[in-house]
Amino acid sequence: MLGGAAAWPLAARAQQVERVRRVGVLTPADTDATPIFAAFRRALSLLGYVEGRTIRLEFRFGKGNLRFRGSPPNWYVFQSM
Repeated sequence: MLGGAAAWPLAARAQQVERVRRVGVLTPADTDATPIFAAFRRALSLLGYVEGRTIRLEFRFGKGNLRFRGSPPNWYVFQSM
């Protein structure tokens, strides 16, 4: 019984979850299905990031508008951090 209690801290450390990085992308485009974003995702993958597991991409689309109506870009950077 005591042996199981001694192994418990080791098991707890082995189950630690890797931190998920968040990257905000502001773009005047209306979709992330473009060659430039495919290349961006491919580069992140080559660096070892796995979208949805180790990195989360958050897109904000201007839909052709370069001024990003509504909230200023700083809102996107600092929200929920």
